[in-house]
Amino acid sequence: MMKLGDGIRHSADAIMRFAIFVILALGPTVSFAGNRIDIPKPTDAVAAPPAAPEVGPSILNIPVTVSLEELLTVADEAFPEVVTNEGEWRDGPPIEGQPPFQWQYRLHRGTLEVKVTDNQLETNLPDVRYRIGVRASKPGGESEDSTCGYKPDQPRHLSLRALSQLRWTDSWTVRATTVFDEPVFPDPCNSAAAGADVTAIVTTTVQSRLPVVAKRMDDRIQERSERRRGIERTWRKLQEPAELAPDLWLSLRPGAVEAAPITGSADQRIRTSVNVVLDPIVMSGPKPPPEEGQIPALKLATTLPDGFHLAVPVMADYPWINSRLHQQLVGQTIPMSIGSPVTITSAQLYGSGSNLIVALGVEGGVDGMLYATGRPVIDPATHILRFEQFDFTMDTKNILVRAANWMLRDRILEAIEPQTRIDLSGQIGALRRGLGNAMRREILPGTWLDGTVAKLEPRGIYPIQGGIEVQLVAEGTMELRLQ
Repeated sequence: MMKLGDGIRHSADAIMRFAIFVILALGPTVSFAGNRIDIPKPTDAVAAPPAAPEVGPSILNIPVTVSLEELLTVADEAFPEVVTNEGEWRDGPPIEGQPPFQWQYRLHRGTLEVKVTDNQLETNLPDVRYRIGVRASKPGGESEDSTCGYKPDQPRHLSLRALSQLRWTDSWTVRATTVFDEPVFPDPCNSAAAGADVTAIVTTTVQSRLPVVAKRMDDRIQERSERRRGIERTWRKLQEPAELAPDLWLSLRPGAVEAAPITGSADQRIRTSVNVVLDPIVMSGPKPPPEEGQIPALKLATTLPDGFHLAVPVMADYPWINSRLHQQLVGQTIPMSIGSPVTITSAQLYGSGSNLIVALGVEGGVDGMLYATGRPVIDPATHILRFEQFDFTMDTKNILVRAANWMLRDRILEAIEPQTRIDLSGQIGALRRGLGNAMRREILPGTWLDGTVAKLEPRGIYPIQGGIEVQLVAEGTMELRLQ
């Protein structure tokens, strides 16, 4: 019969044997300090970077605006203020239905008015004043004089209106086709000299001179258009790469060129624009040579898009990233609930496949290299690089399970994950400033490329040889500003 004391002794022996078993079972895990682990280093080749994201066309808008003052100048050059043939009698031009005559005259154009309607310039001369004297021979050989507008008579009046249709040409200039309405004579001259009708002579003469004035008007518009365009020089300048950052260059690569319709505006200006379709790229390395493409033929478009859309890669190299990881991780000690703490002695980031690897040197609870991996992502608002699906590699997990306690994995990951985040806002901000500077530069003396970066957002991030590349898409507006 078992006595009470014997039962107690048997139970104590069983408990002791179980405790010894637990100590023997757990002992190596708990006291694994100083054990060297050897985990295979992930060395998968870096995957090829994805294609650049699809972006819309980039457009350089070159506005062309002609002010009311300029239009007045054009009209002033085409219409002399005074036309005179006074001082002596001169032979007049042969006019059908009129006998041979001599004449004297003076014409003062008066007020000159211009306005813009749709794609045409309207020029009005509402108060042209004139005086005229006509001397004609009678059948018997005697001459007879007749005048209008000379004292004591008051000057006579006529009014003129010209319409100039404006259009683009293949030579990159604006052309005009000017046509006059019939002149209006509110107070015609009723004089006659030996059968010569003075009003008929004035009317016919004015009408015969209007095509000459119209051509002069068209020539002035063409001359001013050619002086202002400078399109060939602008084209060459646009082909020169601009520096975004050290060893990073923006090439606009101008391509097709389109012109918007010529229109008038409520503020009495002629407005149009030349839009250059760009195919911009960003290149690294030494400054590339300029493009040497020829300016294409002008194309007309009814509507044109505005602004630019540019895919811009920016790279953060591994030395720069690893120096920050070193500052954030090395020296950090991670306490363990069981066993010795783990201290991080080194930290290095590199690419493997399409993921990034964080190689951690540790000592303490374990001694050796640990490898964690994850897919890189970038926060679009803060521009901070972080990891998705961040975890130890399978080889690392397997060895940690055998060599240390199971809690070591989660403890280390929780401690290091916040420290693996890298702030790339500095690089992206510098790129934005560089992009803005590249799009605000003098193309020709007094002519500036004026670009504004409205948005710069990341569309992707991936490892490449030598670093991490962030694919950014920049959006904004560009125009050519004349000073």
